[in-house]
Amino acid sequence: MKIEVIDNFLPEKEFGGLQSYMMNSDCPWFYQEDGTLNHLFYSAKGQLPREDEEICAATAVILDPIMVKLGVVQPYKVEAYFKGGITNYNKDVKSVKEVGMVKDTYISGRSSINTNSNDKVAVLFVNTNDGYLEFEDGSKVPSVENTMVVFDYGIKYKTVETVDDSRRVAINFTYESQEFKVIKVKKD
Repeated sequence: MKIEVIDNFLPEKEFGGLQSYMMNSDCPWFYQEDGTLNHLFYSAKGQLPREDEEICAATAVILDPIMVKLGVVQPYKVEAYFKGGITNYNKDVKSVKEVGMVKDTYISGRSSINTNSNDKVAVLFVNTNDGYLEFEDGSKVPSVENTMVVFDYGIKYKTVETVDDSRRVAINFTYESQEFKVIKVKKD
């Protein structure tokens, strides 16, 4: 099981612009049944919420530097989530209700049985708080702003919410990656 943690993933200026947008009250968030707020940037045809069409938010352009750095050749789904005091939080004992492990189980146009070795999941933490990602092997990655966690598609994980902040914001990428190689052309 390979989990890569990259601190200071984006240059400060690029991350600052992204963080400002995501944490601003003008960023549109949509309520989900589990109490999570969601902001969908991109969903390939075959993905939820509308499996019959591709969805690409106008704001997806702010993710271009991330997509390039991750080596994304085919995004499947890119969405931000906002979790905080509104979901699974017991104020009386200041604790978070445990939620089970999950794995991203559907990739556009292919069943989870038919994935390829280049399919990845990446999570970019937008703000620092005491929440974290926990993986099936018990390893934990704390929510520290501008930290990217990249792991193979199919690895089980769970997000654990914050109790020291009003919100935990992260962006989840499900995609096919490819290492890009720089080719130098010699001019005559």
